[in-house]
Amino acid sequence: MLIVERLPIADQLIAYQNAMRARVQGKLGEFLLMPDSKLKPEAFHEETRSILINILHQSWVVDPDEYDFFMNEFELLREQYQLVK
Repeated sequence: MLIVERLPIADQLIAYQNAMRARVQGKLGEFLLMPDSKLKPEAFHEETRSILINILHQSWVVDPDEYDFFMNEFELLREQYQLVK
């Protein structure tokens, strides 16, 4: 985990955190926003929602708008797949 205790140089820590956040956001975009997503409809349940929350927190997606964006996209897909069943 990228934390001050393990990486005491603040600029380097921030750079790594920003790189991690950008990579995670890109991957989440692939899974949640792309029509050819690798996630199956069965993946959209409460346990996966909890995993998504953990991923967002662990990758420093702390901006409320970014956080809400990914959570809303997940919920929209979850509702969409619930209606299809």
